[in-house]
Amino acid sequence: MTQFASTSSGDDEILVQIMLERDQAGSRALDPEVYVKRYPHREGEMRELFQVQKALDTSRPYADISQPERLGEFRILRKVAQGGMGEIYEAVQEPLQRRVAVKVIRQGRISPSARERFLREQKVLAQLHQTHIVPIHTAGEEGPLQYFAMPFIDGAALSHVVRAAFQFETSQPGSKTPPLGKLAAMLVAESKERAKTTTSAASNKRAVEAQAAKRATKALSSSEASAGKTARLVLSLEYFRSVAQVMADAAEALHYAHRANVLHRDIKPSNIMVDKDEQCWLIDFGLAGYLKEENKSGAEVEGDQVRQEPTTISGAMGTYQYMAPEQFGGKADARADVWGLGATLYELLTLRRAFDGDSDKEIRDKVLSAEPSGLKELVANLPADPAAI
Repeated sequence: MTQFASTSSGDDEILVQIMLERDQAGSRALDPEVYVKRYPHREGEMRELFQVQKALDTSRPYADISQPERLGEFRILRKVAQGGMGEIYEAVQEPLQRRVAVKVIRQGRISPSARERFLREQKVLAQLHQTHIVPIHTAGEEGPLQYFAMPFIDGAALSHVVRAAFQFETSQPGSKTPPLGKLAAMLVAESKERAKTTTSAASNKRAVEAQAAKRATKALSSSEASAGKTARLVLSLEYFRSVAQVMADAAEALHYAHRANVLHRDIKPSNIMVDKDEQCWLIDFGLAGYLKEENKSGAEVEGDQVRQEPTTISGAMGTYQYMAPEQFGGKADARADVWGLGATLYELLTLRRAFDGDSDKEIRDKVLSAEPSGLKELVANLPADPAAI
């Protein structure tokens, strides 16, 4: 069996990227042939990786992983998210009686590099103390489970909020598109309502919702329709104001992280949450790395040198639709995060992605050489300030 832990730094990044994409795919299986074509020089390892993962997924111990009843002082209430690398649970920290989110990985189910990322995320969050960056409360280990706890955010990721906003978009004056906070509150209420349904009913509802989400996601693609074929959007002024405030808060959080020499590397709508009070939260530092800086002699040193945990910013890490051009060449600095924030702002203002396509290659080619549709071609009543930004 291939010893994935012994791969070089660049190869490690490839494996983490695959795990990231698996995490984003959820229950949808990834096609190994896509990765064989993407990394032909490592065909054997790619096929073996997918064989091992399939065996783990279908083996008896993992076929139906039971929800833990508690982890340390945390009483687990329900699973709120699951991906290829772990689960997130809503829980109660009993000594303090506060709701928390507990992120969990299971040793033996993820690669050593993915586990290293999980541990690094904890350390990065422990070093960041900013109003709009989700903090870490504590971390622990119980049997094969490793976990850390964060505040439970009663809100929704901007990726879901955009889809909800799409249901309210209009091509007529007088749009009543709710602001981001109200859209998040609606999604929270719907989520709680779903939790009350029976398993069968919930399953059927999820299938309907999945189809609706698929239609909305398709509509987000900038390649689906040109401005000449569809009426321009008309969104409410209240909506635009909320977008401006949330994006300003997210930019502030990113600026703080960069001053601490931390690079997020995966800024996108699904990694920014907004709660019912329209508070913005920057989440998921699983791909974070430390920025490099130069010392006074001109020699390059790691930004986290004093913490003695050097890491390189290398490899095409991130999500293609939101990656800056230089990230595809394995290089990134603070401007890559700003690019991701800009792509997120574009999506919030137009309800479609700036760059999209049917394949990684198509998306990459567009990021490297194409310009997204002009904002005013897509939105009839776009205010001047966000258009300028």
